[in-house]
Amino acid sequence: MAQARLPLFTALALGFPLLSFALLQSGLLPPVWLGLPNGVLALGLLLGLCVEGAAWVRAVAIGMGAGLASAGLALWPGDAVAVFPVVVNLLVGWLFLSTLRRGHEPLITRIARLARNGEPMADALLLYTRRLTAAWAGLFCLLALNATALAVFTSTRTVVLFGNTLDYALMALFFLGEYLYRRRRYRDYRHVGLSQVIRTLLRHGWLARENPPAPRTDAVSQRS
Repeated sequence: MAQARLPLFTALALGFPLLSFALLQSGLLPPVWLGLPNGVLALGLLLGLCVEGAAWVRAVAIGMGAGLASAGLALWPGDAVAVFPVVVNLLVGWLFLSTLRRGHEPLITRIARLARNGEPMADALLLYTRRLTAAWAGLFCLLALNATALAVFTSTRTVVLFGNTLDYALMALFFLGEYLYRRRRYRDYRHVGLSQVIRTLLRHGWLARENPPAPRTDAVSQRS
């Protein structure tokens, strides 16, 4: 199932920011309506983080988020679009931060462990993935602060430009820079590919229902 969804996920991840930018530049749609996807994501995340269960339960939560986002846009269009990016970034930042609590497995550590199919990870990688979880949390908090400033001091068009396109570009640059640094800094360890990481997320989701202790080893894995 995750393998079948990988092309769709990739197309959406690459296509949405570019399509939103093109539509914003063309003027075919009002900027307010281009902010709807962020509203769906914000409220979908909010509801999705509060419920557990099968995939259809999360789908219902996202559908409710879409309905609430549409209602917000209809009733308070300018305010809703300005608030959506703030909520999205705060929620994702909280998602990362919440896994750094005592007794929990850091989110990046969990993803790395699952992507390796439970293969033991060296202490150095366990520490690095914990720090990387904190770094991602910090990035989303900064994006939330920037979104707040944009909401107060700029136009709806600028808010949408950042929320739908430039924020994604900044995340992509952060991801690429981290990937290149990790491959160089920890070149003596085996690293899984990006496609395997995405398949892991599609299969297991973001949040762990259990928090097993991450396996530890000081042995150096064979370089891929």
